[in-house]
Amino acid sequence: MNLSFQKLKEIYSKHRLWLLLLLIALALFVIVLIPILIWVPISKLFTDPESIKTFVLSSEKWAILVYVLLSIVVVVAPPLPNEIVPIAGGIIFGFWQALIFGILARIIGSSINYWLGTKIRKGIYVKLISEEEQERLKKHTEKIGWQTVFISRFLPSTDTDLIAYVSGIAKMKYLPFIVASFFGMLVPVSFTIFIGASLLTNKYLFFSLVAFYIIGMLFAPKIIKKVFRPKIPIS
Repeated sequence: MNLSFQKLKEIYSKHRLWLLLLLIALALFVIVLIPILIWVPISKLFTDPESIKTFVLSSEKWAILVYVLLSIVVVVAPPLPNEIVPIAGGIIFGFWQALIFGILARIIGSSINYWLGTKIRKGIYVKLISEEEQERLKKHTEKIGWQTVFISRFLPSTDTDLIAYVSGIAKMKYLPFIVASFFGMLVPVSFTIFIGASLLTNKYLFFSLVAFYIIGMLFAPKIIKKVFRPKIPIS
């Protein structure tokens, strides 16, 4: 009995960061997803800034926490569009407050996805994929580096955080991954939040920014790839 307890203690000490992230993910499900599934149609909530605003403000003093949790959910659940929540955050809280907590949420969500990637490699990945397929995937994932992570954050897609799973599978070091993610997501997240904040002051500016954002997201990846032309080692 004492030996088992000691072993559990060692496991906890070694993996407590990942256990904390797992607890955060479970908390997201209990605190956010269950109430949403009961009270609000999920598709409408995550695609309509006004629905997000109503839901967040109904939490009153917990509004910031709910905004952060929603922002994490759209990162961890790839099918959900991840541009709408930042726009709603800009409408509700203004630019700076929404940006600080929005970026924090993105970092937490990306860390959870990165951790899930490491678990896929160690568990399901090894058990379900043939050795030949593992070798082929390894050659692709070993090309993942900070440039690839940085560039991926500019791609106009609802599941750009797929790069976090792949980075975990490729065993990319966590610090370069999260730093590249932070700087890569800073511009697009700032811009989407600014779109929401501008709606409070100038509707013409809002629609101009939306058009500029769509055009920018279509051409930014090509421009960035030409500038960086990454030759990417894994470390």
